Amino acid sequence: MRGETPVENARVEFERLMSSYTGDLADVTREEAICSGVPASWILTPHAIYNRVVLYFHGGGFTMGSVQSHLEILSRISRPLSARVLAIDYRLAPEHPFPAAIEDCVSAYRWLLRSGISPDQMVLAGSSAGAGLVMSTLLMLRDCNDPQPAAAVCLCPFVDMTLQGDSLTANHGRDWVTKSRVEAIVETYLAGADPAQPLASPVLADLSGLPPILIQAGRNEILVDDARRLAAYASSDGVQIELDIWPEMIHMWQLFAAAIPEGAEAIEKMAKLLKKSVRAWSE
Repeated sequence: MRGETPVENARVEFERLMSSYTGDLADVTREEAICSGVPASWILTPHAIYNRVVLYFHGGGFTMGSVQSHLEILSRISRPLSARVLAIDYRLAPEHPFPAAIEDCVSAYRWLLRSGISPDQMVLAGSSAGAGLVMSTLLMLRDCNDPQPAAAVCLCPFVDMTLQGDSLTANHGRDWVTKSRVEAIVETYLAGADPAQPLASPVLADLSGLPPILIQAGRNEILVDDARRLAAYASSDGVQIELDIWPEMIHMWQLFAAAIPEGAEAIEKMAKLLKKSVRAWSE
């Protein structure tokens, strides 16, 4: 549409792409919510247990993506976990650069606590940039002495704004995401902020005191070293880590679960591992 900016065009194209990979959601209920000013949606599948909650942060390079674009993966997470999924539409860059999105994520978590959801029944989960927000949120909660959730899930995490991972170059041409695209994301999201600060690059932070974290990534993605380094550094800081690397898979193949069998299998495996990790969910 004439007059739209490149970012707006990219958002429209991303929504269109993801809608083409959304399957049958006839048994999925979506309920709108406002979490301390942050727009959100409850995604519910049959048999979802009220007190069992996944707070989900979508991907999209901090500049695009939405609850709507992630309905497929949200429903696929809810179903095997019998959990309610609260997905938020956090503020996006460039209109709202770092750390606006993190502030929205923390606000949503605290809203859940105030609404009576116990932290031992809550899991933070996110994909790509959203997984980075999961880690930044955990750090902010820890530093503010807020109770931590029972566990966290990082799907294909983007957690290093300094771009030190060797896979950015080594996996060039194997992934649908490019190094130049990642560099542009960093510039837009940070808007001049220091990329090495802990909330911007959680992989560089002191990760002690965080809950168990499940990390899932594809071996062929250019950000796979973010996942590997996050797992190694968190483990060395005393965090319980489950690292699940899938051969041949590209960045966020889980989003395409309606078309790629490995996408559905990865989400199912994540759910099984998570139920073992969250004590309150296995009782």
